[in-house]
Amino acid sequence: MLAINSNGVLVDQYAKQKFLLKKYSINTLVFVWKAFFKTLAVLLKLGAFVLKIVSYIFLGMTAILLLLFVTRRR
Repeated sequence: MLAINSNGVLVDQYAKQKFLLKKYSINTLVFVWKAFFKTLAVLLKLGAFVLKIVSYIFLGMTAILLLLFVTRRR
């Protein structure tokens, strides 16, 4: 559909709507991807933190078992 805008220029409304739809759908896709990767990064950081805590627990348990083993031998 052709229309005249406020500047007096002939504009194809359908093409304009199609362009805007395409533009906003691409922006939405970019937003979704950014949110996905940010969530993934947060989950990876959280996983690394949990892994660090678990490794410290196992290190502590190993140290305690080693101490028990050494003191029992004497």
